[in-house]
Amino acid sequence: MSLTYIAGFDGSPASTAAVRVARRLGETTDADIIAATVYVPTPLVPGKGSSAMADAELDAAIRNAAEHTIGELQEPESVLRRVVPGTSPAHGLHRLAEQEAASLIAVGVTHHGRAGRILLGSVGHRLLHGSPCPVLVVPADARDAIHTIAVAFDGEAESRSALAVATDVAGRLGSQLRLVVVAQAISYGVAGAPTLTLEAERIAKERARSLGDEVIAGLPDDIHAEVQVLLGPAGQTIAEAVADDVDLLVAGSRAYGPMKSVLLGSTSGYLADHAACPVLVVPRGTATGVDGSTSGAVAAQA
Repeated sequence: MSLTYIAGFDGSPASTAAVRVARRLGETTDADIIAATVYVPTPLVPGKGSSAMADAELDAAIRNAAEHTIGELQEPESVLRRVVPGTSPAHGLHRLAEQEAASLIAVGVTHHGRAGRILLGSVGHRLLHGSPCPVLVVPADARDAIHTIAVAFDGEAESRSALAVATDVAGRLGSQLRLVVVAQAISYGVAGAPTLTLEAERIAKERARSLGDEVIAGLPDDIHAEVQVLLGPAGQTIAEAVADDVDLLVAGSRAYGPMKSVLLGSTSGYLADHAACPVLVVPRGTATGVDGSTSGAVAAQA
């Protein structure tokens, strides 16, 4: 089965990085990479009469500008170029992904300080709420090489789907896999009893370590993996842990799609918004992984 990865391209450094990273992942799966630029046609207004020609000329100018932008993409011929219409860039990419049965949509994002980088209403924000396939969020300064892949893991079905995808990508790239498990210590709120807090943290870390070791033991022999146990708020803690030496972070999401809870309020949403490296969000309910297999769906049922 031929795979297709779509990367949104608008001429910005972040969108160029999205194409680059999508192409790197596509090298391992023989996926077709489509760099897609979306243009928004001028809305038709009934009764405008002679101005219809002006509207047509404006639409042509908008499309020509989009074609010129994508024509300047400095990538090998293996990257396909597409200019597509849409009511918004997110709508155009979403529609193209459905038409092509895409296994991945990559979108570039720009950091905006401590508040995060995915602006409300932006392309990344809208895709994370309704994409038909996994979404790869790529910062402009993303590294080309993918030596270390981390996966946010808590033992739930969503994180097992993410682990299946991360394991497959790590195996194809020969990358180191890091299982990041955040221990959740129970706080009893007992004043003047620090030993209780320390004991709760110790137990939580031991449970997290045990979970991680059990999972690592079940991975294929050719996967080089390690467990990292952390303590603290999941999103912030993981984002800080992967800031320096992780090239790709994979996270599952139970909050996905317009009819479900808000993704950007979840751990995966926080990571997509704040992690310094590219983040691949694997939604629950996605039938296939980025390799076109059903490994993610199977893992979610485990």
